[in-house]
Amino acid sequence: MDQIRSLQREFHFKGVESDKKCYIIEHVDRMTVQAANSLLKFLEEHNGTSLAILLTEKKNRMLDSIISRVHVYNFQQVSSEVLYKNLLYEGLESDAAYLLSNI
Repeated sequence: MDQIRSLQREFHFKGVESDKKCYIIEHVDRMTVQAANSLLKFLEEHNGTSLAILLTEKKNRMLDSIISRVHVYNFQQVSSEVLYKNLLYEGLESDAAYLLSNI
């Protein structure tokens, strides 16, 4: 709950280099009902110059009222083999591509 209040205060500050800001909020499915309701209020008062990215692996545990106010993007895990091949294609050396694709 305190983190959402802090985020709300933060959104009112001006950016150093731009008026545009981006916030990433992880594990939104773990929020208490109070925190989720505060987040909902924050989303409803959006000023258009800020972007909030809400991350979760369990969308079904989020409030429907929050889901209805956001764009949902589903990402699938990429296998290390596919990632390795893509990194090689992008010009990385084999050892670096292997290491990065297995992290």
